[in-house]
Amino acid sequence: MMKRLGLLLLLAACSEMPASDDNMACLSPREKALVGQPLAIAQAVMPAGTRFIPPGGVITMDYRQDRHNADYDAKRIVTRVWCG
Repeated sequence: MMKRLGLLLLLAACSEMPASDDNMACLSPREKALVGQPLAIAQAVMPAGTRFIPPGGVITMDYRQDRHNADYDAKRIVTRVWCG
């Protein structure tokens, strides 16, 4: 029982947090609308210096309020845009 509880807690900790106003504050409405779009479109729209993060990609966890980020999946579709 305790092993199962531990596993459930571990899995819950690994799940993505929902987008909040704080981690989307630096984004324009046009940038927020990129979710579900091809990566090439996001690369054309997002500002220079944006981090485009592949599936399983490793990034630094230092927080910068003005930094733009875009996660994408194996099909090169944007799954999330966020600041930080």
